Amino acid sequence: MDKVLLKYAEYNEPHESCTNTDIVDILNKKHSAMKPAASGSSEDTEMMGD
Repeated sequence: MDKVLLKYAEYNEPHESCTNTDIVDILNKKHSAMKPAASGSSEDTEMMGD
């Protein structure tokens, strides 16, 4: 499998390696950043209904 992947890899291009923990942290940060915006939009729709 590694031999197949090496065919498509460019050795001169920079790359970033992430572990599963890094990816979970990034997704949690994105989710927490989106959470206040989602609650704010629902309050706006509730106010329009009043």
